[in-house]
Amino acid sequence: MNLLVPFHLAPFSIKDLDQLSLAQRIASCPQLKEIKYLYPHMDKDEMLRYFDSEERNRGGPDSPTGYIQSEIVMVAKTTK
Repeated sequence: MNLLVPFHLAPFSIKDLDQLSLAQRIASCPQLKEIKYLYPHMDKDEMLRYFDSEERNRGGPDSPTGYIQSEIVMVAKTTK
């Protein structure tokens, strides 16, 4: 029997969220890929599309140096 065990994430600080928004954390966390709904009945993909468009509208200028933009990804460390 494949039993799913819930896990709790530590709270994020303002500094954490300045570096990577909550929506970006949800989108990039491998452990949350299979989640369909966020509490209570919000579709995860719909929420991510909304915040993606908000962040794109607020985004900074493209790099004039030609460097490729880097990306921070959240990974939740889970143990058995």
